[in-house]
Amino acid sequence: MVRSNGAVRDAERAPLLWLEDDLLEIDGQRYLTTSNTQTMATTPSTPERLLLAKARDHVECFSERMRGFRADAILELGVFKGGSTVFLHQMFRPSTLIAVDIDPDPVPALDAYIERHRLDAVIRRHYGVDQSDGPRLDAILEAELGDERLDLVVDDASHAYPETRATFESLFPRLRPGGRYVIEDWAWAHFDQDLWQRDGGYWRERPALTNLVVEAMIVLGSFSDIVAEVHVEADFAEITRGARDLPPRLDLSSMYLNRGNRFRPLL
Repeated sequence: MVRSNGAVRDAERAPLLWLEDDLLEIDGQRYLTTSNTQTMATTPSTPERLLLAKARDHVECFSERMRGFRADAILELGVFKGGSTVFLHQMFRPSTLIAVDIDPDPVPALDAYIERHRLDAVIRRHYGVDQSDGPRLDAILEAELGDERLDLVVDDASHAYPETRATFESLFPRLRPGGRYVIEDWAWAHFDQDLWQRDGGYWRERPALTNLVVEAMIVLGSFSDIVAEVHVEADFAEITRGARDLPPRLDLSSMYLNRGNRFRPLL
């Protein structure tokens, strides 16, 4: 595998081979891809066919957005059944992929992939970790990376606004300038499904994750050297870090100008 500045060149990246609309193969590894909540809940991952909790258009859009992007040090929040971790490894071939999940139990299918490809030194698993526990995340990054910056963070964990915001405040400063912070499924409050809409939806008491995307846009409008770009797709939002030196932990409300007003969740 040929690398340039620690990254897999696009020409060397294994292509996405769609055997069916929901059956993906990359370099011999098969995935069942789905955004159906029932299928996600009831279908196990196996070494032969990992569950990747993303629909085909999500996978293709993410792959296209990451074309030409260097990601040698990656942090993934939300391992679930392991398919997304393996997908990120196959897409970027990073030197370090730190995978964090609140569930304390390991994922056997992910363990099997790591063992088969001898990747213990590359894919570093940390279970039983709450994404909003900033000191715990700091300790993990210090142990795994030292002073090295992250290239990519993918947050596919709680999807709750307070927890995801706290994680963003902890991890965004750890990105290199030009690094990307991806928030998956930001639009759950707006999904056109009874689960999310009828009688206020499944998470009716929770503020929408959309609020965090709006805050990132306000930072972009105020200081583009903090947030250089906000790119929004239906399935994920991608926030690019600017070049300004940042404190180890952000107070997001103080990182933008809003005419003296404090941002409060709108949705």
